[in-house]
Amino acid sequence: GNATGISYAVNSSAKGIADAINTAAAGIGISATASNSATLSGFTNIASSGDTVTFDIGQLGSVSNISATLTSSNDLTALVSAINGVSSATGISASFTNIADKSNISLKSIDGRDIFIDNFVDTGTNGTASFNSTATGATAQTINNTNDGSLAVGVVELSSTKSFSTATANADAFAVAGVNNSAFTSVSGLDISGTDGSGAQAAINVIDAALRQ
Repeated sequence: GNATGISYAVNSSAKGIADAINTAAAGIGISATASNSATLSGFTNIASSGDTVTFDIGQLGSVSNISATLTSSNDLTALVSAINGVSSATGISASFTNIADKSNISLKSIDGRDIFIDNFVDTGTNGTASFNSTATGATAQTINNTNDGSLAVGVVELSSTKSFSTATANADAFAVAGVNNSAFTSVSGLDISGTDGSGAQAAINVIDAALRQ
């Protein structure tokens, strides 16, 4: 069968890896899609009189500073607005994971680029927050005035109308190092009833691949 080599820089984001795959593998009918999301929640010790929370958000080497005044850990509206205010520069958007729960923020990158938070400062006393990638196996990180940053890296999904496999793959981008084999997915086997849109997006990807035949 057809084969092609893929190379990318060390510490590349999911976006960088997907771009490299799409450039090299387009001729053999394989496409890559990068995605990245994380949650920001668990704010503690927010004073009712108001704490100012500031941090940098973006990618390593390219961040924007945001600032928001919070009066309750149960209402992060001001923080969502501040993050979205710089989304055109960072490519990262914020929304509430559940519209009825304003204590949990969902962060999504537009194209799978890294989500980086750094220089976290809460002007209150012993303020902390929890930052967690939604990738499988990720562990929530507590950020505060001392441990002031964390990084969420994205995932890459490969698709094709034909079966394919990897050889000598790196574990930073694939499930395991070395050989990875594709699995068949049909629209009938997908669940689109979830609240995060992942099932619906998977169905769209399957249909897109079918239309490209």
